[in-house]
Amino acid sequence: MCVRWYIAVGVYSMKLVVCYARIDKQICSDLVPMLVGHDVWYDARDYTVDNWWETIIHRLDWCDVMIYLLSPESLESHYCRKEFEIALQLNKIIIPIILVDGLQLADELCDLHPVDLRNGWQDELAEKRVLKAIARAYRNKTVTKPLAVNKLVLDDIKLYSDYQLTPVGMIGRASDAMESGNYDNAVLLLKHAKVRGYSSRYIDVDSLLAEAESAFNRHVERRLMDLAYRNIAEQVKNKMTRDIGCEALHKFLEYHPLYDPENLVQLCESVVPETNISNMEQCSATPKAKKISLPLLEWCVVPTGCVVSTDDDVVHVRSFKIAKYPVTNTQYQMFVNDSDGYENPDWWRFSQYAFSWFKNRETRHDGHYAGDDRPRENITWYEAMAYCNWLSAKFDVKISLPTCRQWRRAAQGDDGRLYPWGNDFNKDMCNTRESRTRQTTSVLRYEGSASPYGVMDMAGNVWEWCIDPINGMSREVVSNEPRALQGGSFITSAERAQSTFRFHLDPTYFYATIGFRLVLLE
Repeated sequence: MCVRWYIAVGVYSMKLVVCYARIDKQICSDLVPMLVGHDVWYDARDYTVDNWWETIIHRLDWCDVMIYLLSPESLESHYCRKEFEIALQLNKIIIPIILVDGLQLADELCDLHPVDLRNGWQDELAEKRVLKAIARAYRNKTVTKPLAVNKLVLDDIKLYSDYQLTPVGMIGRASDAMESGNYDNAVLLLKHAKVRGYSSRYIDVDSLLAEAESAFNRHVERRLMDLAYRNIAEQVKNKMTRDIGCEALHKFLEYHPLYDPENLVQLCESVVPETNISNMEQCSATPKAKKISLPLLEWCVVPTGCVVSTDDDVVHVRSFKIAKYPVTNTQYQMFVNDSDGYENPDWWRFSQYAFSWFKNRETRHDGHYAGDDRPRENITWYEAMAYCNWLSAKFDVKISLPTCRQWRRAAQGDDGRLYPWGNDFNKDMCNTRESRTRQTTSVLRYEGSASPYGVMDMAGNVWEWCIDPINGMSREVVSNEPRALQGGSFITSAERAQSTFRFHLDPTYFYATIGFRLVLLE
């Protein structure tokens, strides 16, 4: 089909370079087979090759057309922007392709008439749009004469300063990149630092690289998931294609049962089996629940049993449900963004002290570490409680912070273990000082460290607020007493991450090491 289409418009083979951010590599790989009849090159992102940038410059000099895949990451990437600037200076034909919604494009990109693939890049219509753009590029091929790269000023083709840093400087810049959620750049810098011989008795560069790679791969998976979902949404919203779209949604929900931000299930109730609808609503306990979708909100059942207290007393705890993960950045941001969320005074009236703090606060403090599935930190106890009240109203159930006894029961199981996985500490099972990450990690990072009931991230990463005051009843919420924290953090030692260790802080305190977890009360 593609070859016949080329012959019809009289297009001959052209040399193409595809510029993309690494998060879009799968999309790039899917698009390249469309370019039948052309000589196509795209870099394999082997960041450890010393002549990596020189190879890209050579290919930009070689090509007739640069195809620029546009996404938030490629627009922010130093390297993609540099490739675009060089292609402009060489008078190369540039074909931008828009992959996602919401991009703010500079005039120089808008003037190039981007190809719109926001609704999908894997169908015949997308293929025709790309081929048509290349055909148009061929017809315009002789409008401006390309320059040779050796005609450019040397400084104009030099890579950005990150690449020229010392290995020590690269480690510092990589940590900054991870803190801001720019995992792709962190991977690049860490790999280069390793190749250039970086070593330290204090910083485990392999751990940092593993975290950056893991976080980046999850980011890629979320991007592909979201793009697939949006393509399905277009079909579901169109009455003519709704049956096809709902069938696709059914398959999609088998892999991503908690992801339906536009509540397409409601449009497909006659098409999507009831089992999937129940999966989508596993966080909402009654039919009256207002349907919202919180990624990674799952409940683990903790059966009735005993727990060992700090005084070595054995205490009976009734069955309850606890969130599998700490509250993440994405989950908390929904509270902040909701018009009926953070700024609604009703969620803060559970205590005169909480309401006073809410009314008199100077500003709402953001989390310190970016990343959708990192635990939300910089949270006061009052904010954690307000979040619980908001979510309770959304789901029409009672959601709260755990008591220390509940938290420990979920972590210890029946054998009173010190860590969720057992009694022996293992730095590869959690994010504590011994792991040397120096920052939060994804709540999905340590898959093998689940408690006996499947609860994750209960040792290290961030301290978790519990409801208990330093004195009095465990579920008393009206006082301004210090409140308990459990679990340790990424800067605490292994001993403080044990399930039997706790301490108390003023409910107005917030740090980049403090988050929270939820329980569902029957």
